[in-house]
Amino acid sequence: MAEMVDVPGDVISATLWGSYVDSGVRFFSNYRPRKRRDTLALVADQAGYTRPDDFLSLIEVEWGASRRRYSTSTHPAPWSADFATVDLPRFREMDDKIYLDPAPTSTQIGSYGTEYAYWYKGAHEVTDEATTIPAYDDPIVKLFAKWCAYRDLAVQPGQPEEFVVRYRKMAEQVWERIEALLKPAPAIVR
Repeated sequence: MAEMVDVPGDVISATLWGSYVDSGVRFFSNYRPRKRRDTLALVADQAGYTRPDDFLSLIEVEWGASRRRYSTSTHPAPWSADFATVDLPRFREMDDKIYLDPAPTSTQIGSYGTEYAYWYKGAHEVTDEATTIPAYDDPIVKLFAKWCAYRDLAVQPGQPEEFVVRYRKMAEQVWERIEALLKPAPAIVR
């Protein structure tokens, strides 16, 4: 992706440019994340679990959904002895881990299953071989990387004032193009 964008190569190193592209991928991932599904293999009274590397935020939890929408014909009624009386664990993400608070009990795991299924917003991936960003959205990532480069060039110490003004103006123009691409397309009226 880096070789397809025209930023002055004599000013930006390849390593620095790569970090700008990474910033563009993170920016795009927050704008249009992937919808991903994962499961945790539950262990009674264990609260902490490994979080997926691309995890951005939780969308919804499937585990225990039957309790939230229970039917007395298929599940025990809340007043029955078989109904798990403890509240379902809340999903928390902290320090690159997932925590279920309070930790699921053996009764809950027996009632709702050993697989804790959930949906989350996932970051996009870009490697030399492949990308998860659709081709039609590449310009957003590239423009954001370009904006980062111009922004940094504008605040570089010792830069002549004419370059500062020029790079700020270029950054503003690139940001306007990004905003235009992020606007939803007008609805088609038939």
